[in-house]
Amino acid sequence: MAINSVKMYISEKNLIYNMEYLKSNFNKEVLAVVKSNAYGHDINLITKLLYKNGYKNFAVARLVEAQKIILNTRLSQAEILILKV
Repeated sequence: MAINSVKMYISEKNLIYNMEYLKSNFNKEVLAVVKSNAYGHDINLITKLLYKNGYKNFAVARLVEAQKIILNTRLSQAEILILKV
């Protein structure tokens, strides 16, 4: 019998540390690419954590992924780049 469930723990502290590290070391704004359901980490969770910490710009692969962000009313000021229509 195969087991098909995996449990992941996302550290908000580490996620934000990584974003700040990129931002400060390259002296550039960071665009969070959250395509493919945030690479399997749950697009709703990741965008919520990033938005809460001041990251409001996201890139997704397809319109359906952008809609998931748009439907979250707590992310009302988010800007979304759609890479493929």
